[in-house]
Amino acid sequence: ACKLTMDPNTAHAQLILSKENKTTSCVKEQQPHPDHPERFKSLEQVLCQEELTGRCYWEADWSGWGHVAVTYKGINRKGGIDCRFGLNEKSWCLYFSDTIYTAWHNN
Repeated sequence: ACKLTMDPNTAHAQLILSKENKTTSCVKEQQPHPDHPERFKSLEQVLCQEELTGRCYWEADWSGWGHVAVTYKGINRKGGIDCRFGLNEKSWCLYFSDTIYTAWHNN
């Protein structure tokens, strides 16, 4: 499996990253992340630091519901719903909960 770490410069203000940047949690309170041009402004999303090429896979643990996505680095980060993973031509998203899995791409 690919070893991935979250990029703190892209994390939305309502996301908390673990010390090793390996996990993220969504919270109601805005976090004091410093301003950064690559940060997601309107949606609770974060990118990984590593770029993926060729064939690769990763494993994820979760509780409740969430999203796992892949995207081109050039995804818009300052707009509205068009920035959401899976709702544009630059990203693919798997939504999951305890009872459903749904794949999204280009709306």
